[in-house]
Amino acid sequence: MSSPAPLRDSRIDFWRGLCLVDMVLVHLVYQGLSLGQPLTAILGEYTRFAAGGFVFISGLSVGVVFLPRTGEPTQRRQTYRWMLQRVGFLLGVHWAAEFSYLLLYPLVTGMPVASYRAALGEILLFQRGGGLLPLYMVMIALSPLFLELVRRGRGGVLALASGGLFAWGQLGENAWGGPTIQNEFRWVLWQLLFVAGLLWGRVLPAWSGLPRGLKARLALLAVSGWALLWTSAYAKDLGLAAPLPLVFWKTPLSTGEALKYLAAVASLMLVSDLAWPRLRHSRLTAFVTRLGRHGLLMYVAHVWVALFLARWAARARLVGAINTLVALGGLGMLWALAGLFERESPPRPRTWTHRPSWRLTVVGSALVLLILVLDAARLLPVTPPATSAPLALESDEEPPTPLEEVLGEEQAMDEG
Repeated sequence: MSSPAPLRDSRIDFWRGLCLVDMVLVHLVYQGLSLGQPLTAILGEYTRFAAGGFVFISGLSVGVVFLPRTGEPTQRRQTYRWMLQRVGFLLGVHWAAEFSYLLLYPLVTGMPVASYRAALGEILLFQRGGGLLPLYMVMIALSPLFLELVRRGRGGVLALASGGLFAWGQLGENAWGGPTIQNEFRWVLWQLLFVAGLLWGRVLPAWSGLPRGLKARLALLAVSGWALLWTSAYAKDLGLAAPLPLVFWKTPLSTGEALKYLAAVASLMLVSDLAWPRLRHSRLTAFVTRLGRHGLLMYVAHVWVALFLARWAARARLVGAINTLVALGGLGMLWALAGLFERESPPRPRTWTHRPSWRLTVVGSALVLLILVLDAARLLPVTPPATSAPLALESDEEPPTPLEEVLGEEQAMDEG
């Protein structure tokens, strides 16, 4: 860029880091790490906000970092070109992560893959895999359109279009939400959280200059809304009557769950912003912020950390609260990994020929390695995976509560 980049807002890294911490804890529970009660329910369900928060913070980053760069035509073209290049890089990361998962998962879990060649084709055609990266790729690809609407004073149009698309997505299976692997994160539904974050990023600088008293009242309003939505979501578990007539489904994302995500992340952001003058100098904040500065790396790495640690704890027959030390160890491993990337190289022009070579090397090496080991992978035990008939609820049965979903072993394995 011709003009100097704005100073990095460490609050955004801290908020993203909080989402990553929650994501690690939730996925450890989903992978079968036994924490005993009530920790399993608390960390696996009741304090869960990672997925919605991560998507919201991703949109927030786009609004804060890139919207100011769209005011000048030259910077605008460079920004949009960089975003399209970023989509290609994210696609390479997604494929590399899925390929490595395909090769190493049988060695870790003892569960063989029926056909590596078929699985490879399914990964390349987005029929196998999942997670947030495909959703993130689509959102970054659409971000130039989002930014143009906001730059031209059409932010209200963007908000109405996003809300309307979300409402259309609530109609059921008729609303297409992307390939099969995106059933958990349907694009037409989850885009609402990304767009909401982008629009909030537009007003974040103005928010920073508001009087502290007004900030405190808005933070209290956000926390109250979160408490009301949380009570409605888990009223059945608590033996209470739900105060709001909403359903809370993550798959597919319901209106109640989307509002709960937004209220949770807004509460965490506004409360931590009030305490930021003191919070920013604490060691805990430094720990979380380091994770947030390397969000993409931490997102990919945490899948393996959660899988390895959960399997190791199961083989070591560790159960109960002692496994909280395992969870803390996983966070420490990610923190140490992020430390390896703390040193930044001198700034260079943002062109394709001057992209950091290690990125292309990693992606290219992963593809070459996959091709070389396909034949060798046939030496692994290969048996057809066990199949089971899908469970169906009778028409007069109520769907399971979030707590029952976390505590049920089969549901936990499916989530994992």
